[in-house]
Amino acid sequence: MRSGMPVGMLFAMLAAMGKTTISVESRIRDRLAAWAAAHGRPMGEEIDVLLDIAERNEFWERVSVGYAHGHVATPAEEEFPEYADLPAAGPFPTPPDMVDDIPQTVHDR
Repeated sequence: MRSGMPVGMLFAMLAAMGKTTISVESRIRDRLAAWAAAHGRPMGEEIDVLLDIAERNEFWERVSVGYAHGHVATPAEEEFPEYADLPAAGPFPTPPDMVDDIPQTVHDR
């Protein structure tokens, strides 16, 4: 840091500020301004919305990667982490296999 200011003090000052300025290329600024205007929001609010969308997309991408690898996170894994490395249960029966012993119609009863 040029000022020699301790990092903690700098972060505290930035956290106390309500607004800040960021430096972006003019073409990015213009795109963002147009996008914000199209949605009727100020640029700061538009950035907030875009970040929400990006975070949500990242979350669902991680979920889909988990499904693609056959892993489905469960609350039990969080509650019992010592069992989280056990193989997944399955294969689970499909609906026709599940109802073999149940009469299909009134006449089958």
